[in-house]
Amino acid sequence: MNSIFKILCLLFVLVFPSNFLSAQILSPAPLDSVIAGNEINFKFQISSNTLQELHFSLDKKFWQEIGVFVNREILKWFPPYDDIDSLFFRYNAFSFTEPVKLKEINSAHAAEISSLDYEPLDSVFLSASLDGKIYLWSLQSFEKVDSIDVKKKIYSAKFFGSSERIVFASENSIFLFEPKGKTRLKLLDTCQNLVRTLAFAERTKILACGSYSGEVFVFDSTLSKIYSLQTGKQIYSLAFSSDGEWLALGDYNGFVTIFDLKTQKVVAEISTNRDSTFKNVVWSIAFSLDDSLLACGGIDGKVRVYSLSNFALEYVLPSHTFHIRGVGFPRYAPVVTSVSLDSTFSQIFFARNFAVHQPIKQKSAITSLIFLDGGRFLLLGLRNGDIVFYKNFDFQEIEQNLALPYFIPVAVKCKSFQAFAGRLEPVPIVFENIYEIPLRRFNSDTSFAVLHLPKEHFGVYHSETSRLVLGNFDTVFSDLLTIGKKDTFAVIAVYTLHPWSERKATFGIQSISFRGKRNIQWLIETDTVEIVEKCKPISDLVRFELIPQVDFDIVEDTKSDEVYIKFLSNERIFCNLVMFNLLGEKVEQIFSGEVEKGEHLISTDLKGIPSGTYVLILQTKYQNLAKKLILSR
Repeated sequence: MNSIFKILCLLFVLVFPSNFLSAQILSPAPLDSVIAGNEINFKFQISSNTLQELHFSLDKKFWQEIGVFVNREILKWFPPYDDIDSLFFRYNAFSFTEPVKLKEINSAHAAEISSLDYEPLDSVFLSASLDGKIYLWSLQSFEKVDSIDVKKKIYSAKFFGSSERIVFASENSIFLFEPKGKTRLKLLDTCQNLVRTLAFAERTKILACGSYSGEVFVFDSTLSKIYSLQTGKQIYSLAFSSDGEWLALGDYNGFVTIFDLKTQKVVAEISTNRDSTFKNVVWSIAFSLDDSLLACGGIDGKVRVYSLSNFALEYVLPSHTFHIRGVGFPRYAPVVTSVSLDSTFSQIFFARNFAVHQPIKQKSAITSLIFLDGGRFLLLGLRNGDIVFYKNFDFQEIEQNLALPYFIPVAVKCKSFQAFAGRLEPVPIVFENIYEIPLRRFNSDTSFAVLHLPKEHFGVYHSETSRLVLGNFDTVFSDLLTIGKKDTFAVIAVYTLHPWSERKATFGIQSISFRGKRNIQWLIETDTVEIVEKCKPISDLVRFELIPQVDFDIVEDTKSDEVYIKFLSNERIFCNLVMFNLLGEKVEQIFSGEVEKGEHLISTDLKGIPSGTYVLILQTKYQNLAKKLILSR
């Protein structure tokens, strides 16, 4: 393309700026998450006519369609109920702007414009008409630069390699017009009947003509005839493949015949008729840029697109209400363009049967179509002799991928209960799997909960380490294997309660790990424990709290400094009695051994222990009991 045309295109862009923007997902954002059972609100940005497709996947291998929609800014969707960690989304958008009319030449000819062609090297285009005239036009100024009047109807005209050689068909003859030659007009050949159509192969520099008598002539770059075919059909349209090796012929009976010029054999014969009673005269044919598709337009107003790998009909596009007189594939978008005697031109994204824009109406029936710059610009010839120049649509295809973490809501309710001070109690917690989603994928073998406990009221005794933990947070483990609709979870490691007076204390769950799973959204509620206690001092030296229904007691010998542990057991049992301070540190092992059935006193000495508050833990095989002990000196 020469510099003049480049400057002209730049001028068009400057004069007609595009406000074309990409379509995209605005929300949810990559940092958002998906909650099972909660509706996802998709918001999209669109700025032009846009076909949108949204799919989701659980594994990025198998994709399921959420929806195919047009120009939508909001979409609501419920995620699936499944035990997954992430949801993956794929958004495809195909955006098209409207064509823009740049120039219109009114009454360029006195009759129907039968043919248009464009020569990019010299930035000129030609128009031929049934008024018998051919005009050459400057694309920069839209002024005539040359013309010829042959006084007979011209049905087709083509540049032959440059703007200095033009081949055209008038009645049954084929002529060469050389504007700068000594002999401006030269007869090339004649046919037995009207020559309706010409085709030029840009790559191989060969020309073909087709007539109503069924004759097809092919000329080489020197305009010497190299092929002469007799098809026996009225030829209405011709088209070369992009590589110039195939020639397609459209005829009056609604068939398209494809010839291989190298082998001079018929490759395929395709019927465009809807049934045997209708002859869909094929007025126009076009190959796609990669020669994979063939578009055909006939008098039934439909564009048919065929696959050239197997010659199967791929798409039928109901584009018009009357005869189609031109079809083509823009090189920059998966679109087929068509013009019709119904005075409109249409463009359809054929793979999705999506109209790029509404049919654009002209003043008169459209009889000719030609692409400039691979279809980015259009020239239309009308039956009333007008020529219309358009900047075609802008096109953009985007694919946006989004991965969002997926969480399953599980309600955790700390159930209120009553506990006796000093006794180790299980803490009941209720789990509710709100949507009953099976939780089946585990990363470890242990579930645990981190409990939030007021330090002044609770301690957690860990029998496996013989350690008493007094603190705001502690981790306890359980054997919970699943969460159904509702499961009550009694924590196995129980809690030591040691308040100073009768009261209620709040407890709750800080966090939970369910067998190592990371895709659960815990909805946690706190509650209270009602703590019941009774205090009874026994001497100035030792004051302790007597807890009903305990297995041990502390007795002071008033005649000596000895302190005895009184055990009450209904059978022989092995036990340990350990003293802890309020930091959870072991102070002394008071007793370890077997206790006989009944009531027994065991001597111990507390003289070496400083004043303070302590917790005594009695460990047995079956239970752990606790008392708070206050020593005063």
